[in-house]
Amino acid sequence: MLKIDTKFADYTKMPALTKALMALEVCKCDLVIARGRLGVPGSGAMLVVVDSKGRLLTASLSLPHILHGMSVEEAVKNELEQALRRIGFKRNHG
Repeated sequence: MLKIDTKFADYTKMPALTKALMALEVCKCDLVIARGRLGVPGSGAMLVVVDSKGRLLTASLSLPHILHGMSVEEAVKNELEQALRRIGFKRNHG
């Protein structure tokens, strides 16, 4: 987890993607998972997974907190599982 100020990313068209690209600028890594609001405040969230070159590998969306009522941790877990399922990963419950 990077400790960088990402407040200004909320003023961009795609805050989650902007945050992921910011992370790539300050840290050498193979994969970045970033999350940000989807649109206007209260519109939900978007989670993105990008590779070291900034290519979008997968993403997922979630409803506004007021509708799903989950904690941030639970929402992120669900979003990440959904994003990984989209590219063929399955959760092993064994």
